[in-house]
Amino acid sequence: MTAPNVSPSVSQDRLDARVAAVALHRAGDLAGAEAAYQALLDRWPDDAPTLNNYGALMRRAGRLEASLDMMRAALRADERAPDSWSNFGNTLAELERYDEAMQALIQCLKLAPGHRDALSNLGVVLDRVGRHAEAISIFDIAVEAEPENPKFHTNRALARLALGYYREGFAEYEWRWRTPDMIRHQMGGPVWDGGAYAGKTLMVYTEGGFGDVIQFARFLPQAAALGGRLVLCVPPALVTLMAGVPGVARVADRPDALGPVDLVCPIMSLAHRLEIGLEQIAPGTPYLAAPDSVARWRRRLGEKPAGPRIGLVWSGGAHLDHDEAAMMNLKRSLTLAQLAPVLEAAPGASFHALQVGPAAAQLQTFALSARVSDHASHLTSFEETAGLIGCLDLVVTVDTSVAHLAGALGCPVWMMSRFDQCWRWLAGRVDSPWYAGMRIYRQPMPGDWGAVIAAVARDIGKACDGPAIFSERTFGGLTPD
Repeated sequence: MTAPNVSPSVSQDRLDARVAAVALHRAGDLAGAEAAYQALLDRWPDDAPTLNNYGALMRRAGRLEASLDMMRAALRADERAPDSWSNFGNTLAELERYDEAMQALIQCLKLAPGHRDALSNLGVVLDRVGRHAEAISIFDIAVEAEPENPKFHTNRALARLALGYYREGFAEYEWRWRTPDMIRHQMGGPVWDGGAYAGKTLMVYTEGGFGDVIQFARFLPQAAALGGRLVLCVPPALVTLMAGVPGVARVADRPDALGPVDLVCPIMSLAHRLEIGLEQIAPGTPYLAAPDSVARWRRRLGEKPAGPRIGLVWSGGAHLDHDEAAMMNLKRSLTLAQLAPVLEAAPGASFHALQVGPAAAQLQTFALSARVSDHASHLTSFEETAGLIGCLDLVVTVDTSVAHLAGALGCPVWMMSRFDQCWRWLAGRVDSPWYAGMRIYRQPMPGDWGAVIAAVARDIGKACDGPAIFSERTFGGLTPD
């Protein structure tokens, strides 16, 4: 945010009001900061630094259109303020107006060539639109200018990972632990260096979402083979599923329930510690299983119908405790009503909702609800979800934890991905190095779910027109155009 202006033209009471508002903002008291900014603008409505800071606060709160209006007002008050151009570009980027965002950030850099945040954010925008190599070049400049900035390193790591440069990307991704957002996830203790640890206990722990745990759990047996005892700390919903991973001695949802440990390692650091390259992922090997849950679901579902069973997930987790993740979830999620063309393209299929959380309630008002079985009350853990997936022929989902779960179980999964898709799916690919049965349907432009849904409906229609009984091979063999 903009530092208080100490220009002689600014009165002391205005300067004091700015200092107080910025202090609240920096302390994370967003409600207090908003009240202070509003009070300041009631007295001085054209105060450019306050308009800029208020706009940045609104962006953080997800009020993007209001943020955009505030940033425009800041630029009308002072069109030569680099910070306002930088924040204007950041808000445009969150609205997926990427061309305009780049123009705003470039304007900031014209006014202040040494503006490192704008430089890094320009790299982020380039990365989001798939121009990863250009983004890396920008991050190189930012890192050279500020070698100890963890945000710059983390952003460069993600761009490298998107291009499949896994060894150097995962190594640099360790800088994430120096960023404020990640410090709260860190657990104390000696950090495992990837070497043998015979006679010792290594605790691997979660650091982010459910999908991260599921994706990187494939490396747990390899890590366990290097030592004496490996224990795992994960969210409660994952405990029973992860208990079946080979090599894991014990799983709990609290570190103190695992007993004394000698070493710790975040689960997403396993790839770096084990020096994993892209060629070592082995996507064709399912590494999770839930046989008891599958048996329960087979009894619950009854006799297999003639047509395919298809699972559906249309929304990710809301992440209400994390502003940035909450905004990302809005971009990756859609509504059940938008999936109507998919159901209509497969009249002989039975559809099964794998959706949990508030979005599951959309079934109650869905026009084709009679075609979708609602299982939300039974999906109380990932082991239960895995059991249902084990009875399905295909899962169609947005980019959320169920995509990883279906892939890890070896179930064909068609993932509908946002335009600025996650680094883990790699640039320019419709398949995945992580999961052999995955097909990726990426938005051709920001927000264009219509094209994605049309492609999924087309391919499901092709599969349903085939003469063979539906099987994993039937669904796994189609490739999006």
